[in-house]
Amino acid sequence: MKSFFFLRQELNNLRAANGTLVKEKIASKAVAKEAEARDAAALKEAEVRAVAVVKELADANADRSKLNKTVEEFHEELKTRESILRDVTSRATEVKARARQA
Repeated sequence: MKSFFFLRQELNNLRAANGTLVKEKIASKAVAKEAEARDAAALKEAEVRAVAVVKELADANADRSKLNKTVEEFHEELKTRESILRDVTSRATEVKARARQA
């Protein structure tokens, strides 16, 4: 009879332990699901930020290209003006030389 009592007691203990394990399994699945949802949200946010960074980089490259073109145009304008200034200076020198001879 004692062994039946101990077996019954052990069965009750195993049922209680099983119930606890089932509850822990459910809780761990809920935690895993929540972590998965957080990971998915973080991944989505990272993708959005990556797209924004790529766009900003493209915009910065476009701005740099425009700036390079503007600098090149200014450089060409400067060369043109230097050429005109040399021509005017040369003519002024010639006029001064003629004026001295006259």
